[in-house]
Amino acid sequence: MLKIKLLFVALLSFMAAGFAQTVVTGTLLGFDGKPMIKEKVILKSPQFPSVDKDIKSVTPDKNGKFKIQVDSAGISMLYFVGVDHEPYQMALYVDKPEKINVNVRLKAYNYLNDFSKAALLGNFNEWLDAKAILMTKNSDGTYSAEIDSKSDTVIYRLKNVADGDLVEGTQSDAFVYDLYYGYNSLIFSKPGKVKITFDPNKLLRSDAKRKVSFSDPHSFAARFAHVYNEILENRAAAQKALKDFMSAGKDIRAFKYDWSKAVKSYETQIKAEKNKIIKDEMLIGYLELATARADLDSNVAKQALADLTPDSFLWSIDPEAIDVILKITHANLPMISEYLDKVANENSSVSVKTYTLYDLFMIAKYSGKNDEASKYYNILVNKYGDTEIGKMIKERFTDVQHVKVGSPMPEFSFVSLDDSSKVITNQSLKGKNYMIDFWATWCGPCVGQMKTLNDAYEKYKGKNFEMISVSFDRSAEDVMKFRQGEWKMPWFNSYVSANDQQKIMKDFDIIGIPNPILVNDKGIVVALQGDLRDESLDKTLNNLLDTGNK
Repeated sequence: MLKIKLLFVALLSFMAAGFAQTVVTGTLLGFDGKPMIKEKVILKSPQFPSVDKDIKSVTPDKNGKFKIQVDSAGISMLYFVGVDHEPYQMALYVDKPEKINVNVRLKAYNYLNDFSKAALLGNFNEWLDAKAILMTKNSDGTYSAEIDSKSDTVIYRLKNVADGDLVEGTQSDAFVYDLYYGYNSLIFSKPGKVKITFDPNKLLRSDAKRKVSFSDPHSFAARFAHVYNEILENRAAAQKALKDFMSAGKDIRAFKYDWSKAVKSYETQIKAEKNKIIKDEMLIGYLELATARADLDSNVAKQALADLTPDSFLWSIDPEAIDVILKITHANLPMISEYLDKVANENSSVSVKTYTLYDLFMIAKYSGKNDEASKYYNILVNKYGDTEIGKMIKERFTDVQHVKVGSPMPEFSFVSLDDSSKVITNQSLKGKNYMIDFWATWCGPCVGQMKTLNDAYEKYKGKNFEMISVSFDRSAEDVMKFRQGEWKMPWFNSYVSANDQQKIMKDFDIIGIPNPILVNDKGIVVALQGDLRDESLDKTLNNLLDTGNK
């Protein structure tokens, strides 16, 4: 306990000092060991769900050498970015002044061989996937597309050209740094039609792996960065496996990634680790595996709950791990709320605070505790309105709940995908029981509910019951194509364009999808969310329609 108190005092003294005491130096190079066209080292604070702003950045010299100072204690992130290369993210835990030397050699993008889906995103289409402009293949093997530009500069990236990445284009007059992507391609032009060409022959391909080397590979900084890198690699592996699984058209409910090797490795390392901070970091990585359905030892989770106090800096690595630990240790709702409240009040990380406040808002909202929900909503909007979660909750919600059990369904009007002359509204459904399900073809859990929805429709379609699916897809064509496959969805289908999605989400309190809402023949909401998924759906519909007595 004395050591912990002394560490806390040291941290307070360091933060109060107000000047840089930790310095990171080194080199940043490309896959070929040479400086890149444009490159930068950026210091960021860890944020969830994404980074809101840079703290500071430096441009390496002509030989790739850099020097950057860290001005505060706690966890920071160093991002190494360069044109035509995958960025690298390194975690720093600073609790005392030190000098760190690290040399980074980035790897080239993992480019695809098939560019038939190459598309453009940029300042001309608001960087929206739904508005991506597909490129056309030319006779010389290049790809091109024409865009409407309203300014004298076109800023863009290529989509569906590299595995999992948006990348710079091969046609660029310059490169401009971007907070989220690294470097974007820039073309000087006049307002009007601008032709952009992508030439696959100009891509820099290489199998060389990324290299990160510390002058002292056994230092605390090197070890902390290595453990964090393992967390990132596990995330990437799970995401790729899920993407491949879904691309094969398989039912997401059957998805199961083999985490046995990673679980065993973490459990062995956690047991042997002597450094408390490194051990706690490993515990965060271990807990994160559960977000991809890993089976974890509840005893290790209990150890994490005891070791990772509500004020721990390490929660900022992944605030979602808080939800995991509470679930695995079988905490009940009051216990969960109590722990989250402690985190929100005691943790100094804005990222962790906003995530837990959002959790508390959602718990209160779905528990029907409107006064509590309003309290957390106002804190997020008024105190943290400039954060990503603060902005999101302001866009999607008000402090008034629109959709809740026992209240009338908000008014709506949806046009049929199969026949644009048909429109469904509250009035047209008067006297009928119906379920509206907001979904998308790209949403794994949504697709995973298709069998449940189909079975329910076939069982209850003749019992004064209607089903409506409203898609948030990038295009109506995506839905039509999906329905040509295994699931025909022979009920009423509609589509909400990208321009209208935010309004619909706010009107119906939609945070994520799938988002089913069940309404009775009097127009009153009778069930939401979990009561309308998997085996619960049949039970809920049976109770509403009272089929057993008819």
